[in-house]
Amino acid sequence: ALRFSTRFEIFGASSRSGYGNLLFKNYRDDLPQINNPDFISIFNSFLEENNIKFIIPTHDDVALYLAEQYKTIKATLIGSSAECARFCREKSRLYAALAQENFCPITYSWPEDVDHFPVFIKPNRGQGGVDSVRADDPSTLQRLWNKISDPLICEYLPGEEFTVDCFTDRNGDLLFIGPRTRDIIKMGIAFVSRTVNADQEIRDIAIKLNKTIKPRGLWFFQIKRSEAGALKILETSCRAAGSMSVYRQLGINLPLLAAYDAIDM
Repeated sequence: ALRFSTRFEIFGASSRSGYGNLLFKNYRDDLPQINNPDFISIFNSFLEENNIKFIIPTHDDVALYLAEQYKTIKATLIGSSAECARFCREKSRLYAALAQENFCPITYSWPEDVDHFPVFIKPNRGQGGVDSVRADDPSTLQRLWNKISDPLICEYLPGEEFTVDCFTDRNGDLLFIGPRTRDIIKMGIAFVSRTVNADQEIRDIAIKLNKTIKPRGLWFFQIKRSEAGALKILETSCRAAGSMSVYRQLGINLPLLAAYDAIDM
């Protein structure tokens, strides 16, 4: 998204090897993971050695960690605040803040509270539907409840699913709302995605989320239709989405817009 920008020189950084070596002239894939006690010192050395001024996180845990540690990181994080990142990382926190909204799904505190099947059980701190499972009966639900770490039980949503790419500037103004379908999903990523119009229902959800979680720069949320046809929120995130490239091909380069916003342009 930024590789051809004349204003920015791009570096790649990771804790695992991959095809980044083919994409970036400047790339390092041997950094420790964020749970390593030496991460901050090694990462800061990497930033200083390469005169790196800005960081764009591309993973939910990393986005939250860097937002919480921004005072110790020797570069500016292009992204949202730690409070926003917490809303994005913990679905229970997000759902609690949106409990009075009609687009918030029905949730259950305990398996015994479920009075209608099927339901959906998923990790509270997951993403992209990874490890999310439909439960059709009480025994299956209890087994999954015991198996999944920090589980969350929600109403089952059988309808079409969408990702909505958004951009909010440094003044809090929501400038772009771009819905797209999730036709073929692998590893939580939409491998086939089509743009659709942002109707008033989608726009109302985006506007309410923008006011609630207060993101900055690029962000996205995922929604799915209920049995009655209403759109319900699944999750939101303040990092780059895997298929934001759909809108980049149409002229909306969200990572580049976020970088410009970070330098007050």
